[in-house]
Amino acid sequence: MWLTCPISWPIGKLLDKLMGEHEIQRFDNDQLKNLILLHSKKALETLEHKPEDIEGLDNMQGRMIEGALTLKDSDCSQIMTGMEKVTCLNLDTVLDKKTITVIKKIGFSRIPITYNAESKLIVAILLTKSLIGYESSNERTIRDSFIK
Repeated sequence: MWLTCPISWPIGKLLDKLMGEHEIQRFDNDQLKNLILLHSKKALETLEHKPEDIEGLDNMQGRMIEGALTLKDSDCSQIMTGMEKVTCLNLDTVLDKKTITVIKKIGFSRIPITYNAESKLIVAILLTKSLIGYESSNERTIRDSFIK
């Protein structure tokens, strides 16, 4: 690096003067929404591309990203459940009839699975619909039943 410095530093300064300093472009949410719309398949179809050549965002994907950008902090409390209200199970929880009854009473569609009872690290998510038709036993844990 020091060997090429007498040549590269003046060239770099000259290029900065000719081309201008590089500034990092930051977008606000409205600009990001417009950028996402430009990358949608619908917008790309207006260009001169064949439909099979188009690799853009589907309409649903674009709407999902746009919806996430329009969320406000006040909306998040209505959509998400705070961790203080969430019931977690650990990997070694036995999936017997009693546990499945507790899961039904909790009423959530997804239950975080932690490594152990003391840990706050979530290692998996149990989809409660995966328990439909599940035959409970006294010796099978969540780890044995669902984690491959």
